[in-house]
Amino acid sequence: MDELHIVNTQFRSLMTQVPVANQLAPMQVVETEMDDTAGGILPAYEFEPEPESLLDALLPKYINTRIYAALIDAAASESARPAARHGRRATDNADEMIRTLTREMKLDPARLRSPRKSVRSSVARTRLAAAGSEV
Repeated sequence: MDELHIVNTQFRSLMTQVPVANQLAPMQVVETEMDDTAGGILPAYEFEPEPESLLDALLPKYINTRIYAALIDAAASESARPAARHGRRATDNADEMIRTLTREMKLDPARLRSPRKSVRSSVARTRLAAAGSEV
């Protein structure tokens, strides 16, 4: 096996999940030039156990962790799908309610003639009911 890739969905928000492909192995090393401010002294690292045995122990854990993270991201994306679907349903229901109420308002000639009177009369009725309950 030359390369190991993982393809999954990445959770961004409830409405956005993006498919991504990541290369797990071989790992890509980014080499940078050394600062002149460090004085040209290289840091001394000592590996115990040897670097090969350390890498043999850490590489499987690294790959398992990356796969687990991809599965968690995919699970978050999948759990967001119903929420996004319900959001669309709520929008559709609100649009339908607006259409229905608009039709009802157009059919009620009393409200079309004097919308302020109907509001004033309902406010007055509320005040009278409140005054009657206080007595």
